[in-house]
Amino acid sequence: MRAGQDYTSKVWLLTTSASLAMLMACGNGENNASNNTTTEDMSAMEDMSVQDQGVDDMGLDDMVEDMAEDMTPSDMEADLPPTGEARVQLLHLADGAGEVDIYVNGEILLDDFAEETGTGFFPVTAGAELTVDVVAGDALDNSDPVYTVTLADGLVADTKYVLAAMGDVNSDDEASAFRVVAIGGARTPNEVGTGPVGAMLVHAVDDAPTVDVVLEQGFSGETAVDNFAFGSYTSDAAGMAQYIDIDPAALTFGGTALVNINEATTDEFVAGFQTTDLSSLAGQQVVIAATGSLAEGTFGLTAFLGLDAATPAASPGLALSSAARLQVVHNSPDPAAEVVDVYGNGVKLIDDFAFRTATPFITVPSGTDLDLNIAAPDSEDDTTPVVDAPTINLDPGSTTIAVASGVVGAEGDAAFEILTTEGNEGLGAADPDSVLVKLHHGSPDTPAVGIRAEGADTNIVDSFEYKDFVGYVPLSSETNTVLEVVNPVADFATVVKTDAAIDFSNFTTPVVVMASGSTGLVTDIFEAGVNLESIALIAVLPDGTVTTLPLILP
Repeated sequence: MRAGQDYTSKVWLLTTSASLAMLMACGNGENNASNNTTTEDMSAMEDMSVQDQGVDDMGLDDMVEDMAEDMTPSDMEADLPPTGEARVQLLHLADGAGEVDIYVNGEILLDDFAEETGTGFFPVTAGAELTVDVVAGDALDNSDPVYTVTLADGLVADTKYVLAAMGDVNSDDEASAFRVVAIGGARTPNEVGTGPVGAMLVHAVDDAPTVDVVLEQGFSGETAVDNFAFGSYTSDAAGMAQYIDIDPAALTFGGTALVNINEATTDEFVAGFQTTDLSSLAGQQVVIAATGSLAEGTFGLTAFLGLDAATPAASPGLALSSAARLQVVHNSPDPAAEVVDVYGNGVKLIDDFAFRTATPFITVPSGTDLDLNIAAPDSEDDTTPVVDAPTINLDPGSTTIAVASGVVGAEGDAAFEILTTEGNEGLGAADPDSVLVKLHHGSPDTPAVGIRAEGADTNIVDSFEYKDFVGYVPLSSETNTVLEVVNPVADFATVVKTDAAIDFSNFTTPVVVMASGSTGLVTDIFEAGVNLESIALIAVLPDGTVTTLPLILP
């Protein structure tokens, strides 16, 4: 599957009306507008008097009769106007355009058509020339349209179209200018309640980059559409609408579909969204459009059902909820949990997850209870978990780091649990002069400590205890120093320090520096004979890279 043609191709309605006519005439890929005029209809036309036509008798009856004798039935059918119906769905996806009025052949069709609003598929006479004017919502008539499209040959009978208005009405840049995109081969459901959900995707955000669209299932995703530019839609080789079939039964997290939008050239995450439980939409056909503005923080996905309608009545689209972003870090020093499988709601999310490793930030459902279980490596299911971890529920649009910490079987503060903190992926423009550092005390048997740059007069952190997070703290990107772990109750004497200087210019994204492992300073909280991993600092990056920073005595 590929993205549709860009705005320079013949599918865009910025081209001449001749190009538009050609597009519409090829609307269903194979079937041109058929002529359903009957012999009885033609006889009636031949019998029509000149007076009936409002013209004086000048012998035209004889001319019509002669022409009829000379023409074959196929000739006569070709010259008669086609009949039948096409069906059209209108979508207002132009951010900042406000309410508009839609006129067809000089008559108002839709009044005060709001942004992110659509219609059902309503009938339009096929074959007849159509002039569509898009007019400002407060205009009295269509004498000063914002945009005009003339479909000289009309629409093809028995074909469905989506006409989507998008772009910036104030832009002189052809790349982002207002346009109406005509999409032939659209769908309405055949049988609601059974089968997959069909989704056609449309990129209608003029200030967003070319993107890849990834459908996430658990922690693995499959690119559904790549190099998807503004003005594009999912299409086949002929430029006709193509739908991605999503089976609700194959989705994790109770049928919720997760959708990632990533920048195409860098693969950088742009936004993540989630549907409701798609099982209720089995058999439906939907348009899912990227709407709003990336620069203004209103970028979103809006869904429009492909329902048949008798008239072009407007109804708002359904905005998809923002999903959550989650990074998981394994920082439990217990040899019993050195390598584990991680399950969420019974689905294996991470296989063979090792101590001092991390996932990248991934998209997970928001507003949904995620029951996490920790099972032995190579497990088939989570029916016999090593640890029955607590349930987490993440806010829409949130970015969270979850740290597996503590010791299996321990009691009190050192017991195994999932610690969470706000994360930062470092998306967008970064400050080249500083790096954001979050500090975490993750050593369950180490008392409160502080963190200091070697030789500095002040501490980065005076004192924090096991489970605490501090920051993000901005440090100069020119920082190149040894980090010291100091004792706040002994005049900040150095306990241990990194065995080499850390060059923070290597970190172009935010970093979390964690105390990891055991110092053995508190021994009465563990069972006798349990030997935990030795103490170290680890640096965790948003892409899941983990670097171990060994510690030495001063």
